[in-house]
Amino acid sequence: MNIKQNKMDYIKFSKGKQTEFLRKVKSNLDFTWIKIAKILGVDRSMIYFYLDESCKMSHTSFVQLCNLANLNPEGFKFGIINIPTKGKAVIPNKLTYKLAEFIGILLGDGSISRPGYQICISMDSVLDDKYINTLVKEHFIQLFKKEPTIYYSKTNRNVRCLIYSKDVFDYLTTKLGLPSGEKKYKPNNSIPRAFFNDNNLLRNTIRGLFDTEGGIYQHNKTSPRLYIYNTSEPLLESIHSALLQLGYKAIRKKRWIKICKKEEITRFFNEIGTNNPQKRLKYDIWLKEGKVPLNNRILKIARQWSSGKTSPSHQSR
Repeated sequence: MNIKQNKMDYIKFSKGKQTEFLRKVKSNLDFTWIKIAKILGVDRSMIYFYLDESCKMSHTSFVQLCNLANLNPEGFKFGIINIPTKGKAVIPNKLTYKLAEFIGILLGDGSISRPGYQICISMDSVLDDKYINTLVKEHFIQLFKKEPTIYYSKTNRNVRCLIYSKDVFDYLTTKLGLPSGEKKYKPNNSIPRAFFNDNNLLRNTIRGLFDTEGGIYQHNKTSPRLYIYNTSEPLLESIHSALLQLGYKAIRKKRWIKICKKEEITRFFNEIGTNNPQKRLKYDIWLKEGKVPLNNRILKIARQWSSGKTSPSHQSR
């Protein structure tokens, strides 16, 4: 990666050409997209962002793929753009509840990628629009003193909030031990062990995880269920251990963890809570009406929030 005057170089193809380049690379190498993601040190989802051209590749990744696939970089027409790093990061000097919540968010819907030292949170651009533009953005600023860039996909309901920083990358991966690149099967894709020494750190981490990977759903006519979904076994195991330590009768399955009893769900929202407006709305409707609303109803209200017709009454904890 070439870094000059605190800027990073990225490739700008004309429309459709980045996708064409990546498919040429895949054809020459006969690799899966997952393997290509591992080679580049990025999460699998980032490859799909490259493919639909909602995210530009770093110059480093472009050259690396050309070398691997035996392609001449000069055979492609592209420009080079500089993405500013927006100032030097400040690294937290201690574990805080705000940091714990951010780590929960990052474990849930985030990625840490070596090309460009990118730290990214990716969510639903309608349901989570208010959440990512307020709390997630503010966490980046307050924790690391760096204002993130927010990108909306032109092809799907995805919004990404991200920064570029080697200092933050090193802190998250070395000091806290979080994985970079494709993280699903990595044993360190879990709540940091140090957080288990403080139940309040665990509560804030679980809140971040619930706000990105969790939800409440109607089980039958009278009973709701609270779920946290994830396909990473190490992460699910650490979430389950944290909930047990906090005194919840959580049930773990292969792809999710659930809490069944009404009183435990109420306790969860009172003690751990949520800072995601659409999840708070769903819970409040259940309290008022006795039934968890369908996702389509929440989506309709979230669209009204985005259009400015209404605003969420939820206040961050």
